[in-house]
Amino acid sequence: TVEIKNFKQAINLLGRSQLQRWLQLLLYTNPGANQPMVNPLLPRAAFRARLMETILATQSPSRQELDVAYMVGIFSLLDQLLAMPMRELIAPLHLDKVVSDALLYRQGALGEMLSFVDACDDVSEAHIDVSDTLVACLPDQAAFDTCLLDAYAWVAKICAEF
Repeated sequence: TVEIKNFKQAINLLGRSQLQRWLQLLLYTNPGANQPMVNPLLPRAAFRARLMETILATQSPSRQELDVAYMVGIFSLLDQLLAMPMRELIAPLHLDKVVSDALLYRQGALGEMLSFVDACDDVSEAHIDVSDTLVACLPDQAAFDTCLLDAYAWVAKICAEF
């Protein structure tokens, strides 16, 4: 009901974390006049971000850890979006080593999770089992299915809003 007139009001209303998430999603929109508004990579990036977040949420992490997992998922397709090597894209961002190792080398806990999410995003896979690297946070197929359904539902909601 309140008209937002500046960024400070938007940040206060939405919260910094929520605004940051929306801005990350906006990377995947096309402002050009002769292009569709949403890049086809948007649903995939949103799926990856939300799935990483929901998988990590099973471990009772901090809000900051959830935000980092979400960011890794969103950024994981930037190289395809901008047709540039990931190394060149993230170098000027000075990301935390944990994030850059996950994005560049699929190393560390987030890197292993991103590898798993890559497989989930691969449409050629007929069935995905919970990998050994994620057994600690996803004890069974039912937990994975719950995370997967949550991610798909969230992506449908996001895409409807764009």
